[in-house]
Amino acid sequence: MIVRQRYVYLAILITYLVVLGLPSMLPVQSEGQKLDNVVVNDARSASATVAGIFGNNMLIALLSVLPFVGPGLLGLFIWQTGLVAASYPTVGLFVYFNPFVYVELPVYALMAYYSYQLCVKLKVKDYVGAKSVLKRGIVYSAIILVISAFVEIILLKVVNI
Repeated sequence: MIVRQRYVYLAILITYLVVLGLPSMLPVQSEGQKLDNVVVNDARSASATVAGIFGNNMLIALLSVLPFVGPGLLGLFIWQTGLVAASYPTVGLFVYFNPFVYVELPVYALMAYYSYQLCVKLKVKDYVGAKSVLKRGIVYSAIILVISAFVEIILLKVVNI
């Protein structure tokens, strides 16, 4: 059973990694849209805080765990992130070299997997099991994402990536 769960999680993670890169491979934006994305993203980066980064990432994680709709919402968020990355002419598929892709995306994929588990547990009316899955997901996400936010702000403000 554990092996099957790992494969389901890996399939979810790989799917979201592909969704992240698709906007760089497909002509889905005009040059004006790309320029607008760059301007907005640069402004957000300049005013970023640990609380803002953590809050944004945690909101995505919490929305991802919503039963039935969370994985779809996560797909939209990741697509939008891919659009922003594709807007920078020097980034594109180099988004896969960003270390936060391999910290935050696995957390989001885990929450999407927990969304699947919540659906299964709610279907059989296992409310105690559903509560346990939800608590575990929130604790894991909070711990990893707060550490990630601190590292990200250091890289943005001190190292100036």
